[in-house]
Amino acid sequence: MNSEMIIAFIGSSILLTLMPGPDNTYVLLESVTGGVRRGIAIASGLVTGIIFHTILVATGVAYLISHSDIAYNSIKYFGAAYLLYLAYLAYRETKPDLSEADKKTKYSKLYLKGLVMNISNPKVLLFFIAYLPQFITKDGIDIKYQIFILGMIFLVQAYIIMSSIAIMSGKLKAFIKNENFWKYVKYIKIVVLVALAVFIIL
Repeated sequence: MNSEMIIAFIGSSILLTLMPGPDNTYVLLESVTGGVRRGIAIASGLVTGIIFHTILVATGVAYLISHSDIAYNSIKYFGAAYLLYLAYLAYRETKPDLSEADKKTKYSKLYLKGLVMNISNPKVLLFFIAYLPQFITKDGIDIKYQIFILGMIFLVQAYIIMSSIAIMSGKLKAFIKNENFWKYVKYIKIVVLVALAVFIIL
């Protein structure tokens, strides 16, 4: 893992996190309907779950990669294929349900809700299996440490972005009600995911 790879990872991670998805939408909705602190509580729970998925990927995938070149290449192409699949899902997306959230929930329960939402979602683990290994090098430090470092970088940038979404929720409220906004977002997501898949393959 070198500086160029880390910069590429940070850049692509920021792009992926900025793309409106279920997590960002939920953080935004909680912030709009119940205040900034609610959104930050949810965001904190969601990003804490990243630690769980990173550990699973770091231990399991690192073992496979370190013992087999075939496994390394298989994970590489699985990553590209999964990103293309996510692009296909983005194409089929419709505007998310933006019904009001329950404003009476305690902040601690919101944190736990975000944590459970992340840990119990197998799509998050699949994404990390597909994504994190693409930015490691076999001749660097131990692979599991590389994956863990990347996971923590992803956690930090995700928390900064999600917290910023919560803080700016008032100004973003008009966008989430605009049909054209979601239409443009859909095609931006498709372009970003396909570009990342091509980057991985090449």
